[in-house]
Amino acid sequence: MKSLIALLLTWCLFVASSPVAFAQQGGTSAAQKSIAKIKQKVEKIGYNNNVTVKLANGAYIHGTIKNIESDRFFVAEVDRVNIAEINYGDATKIQKGYGNVNRITGKRNNARTQRILGIVGVAVLATLLIAPIVALGTQEGG
Repeated sequence: MKSLIALLLTWCLFVASSPVAFAQQGGTSAAQKSIAKIKQKVEKIGYNNNVTVKLANGAYIHGTIKNIESDRFFVAEVDRVNIAEINYGDATKIQKGYGNVNRITGKRNNARTQRILGIVGVAVLATLLIAPIVALGTQEGG
């Protein structure tokens, strides 16, 4: 009877650990997928183009791609005036372009955020200019 219980416990442990073992075989890890994605994006943006790179430690690097290698790339930083060597594993996000310097904080604004805010600003101005014209037109007609 004890050997049957031991056999059942061994079987349960094997079955419980099997999906984890099989899931880890083959395939790539999330880190490898992230590295491949960053590498692909760096190659797509290409040499001598402005980029903003977010590092794993939360820091941002703004500059121009100067060299692309198999395991890293180099960015000529626009603010610090030096060449930053960035391993693909250290970068969490990369996008083309970089924003202007905020005069209050001294930090660069995200280029995408600047575009969105510009579009919203134009929409608000257009609404403020068009709404009174529409309101006057409906009052004169009635």
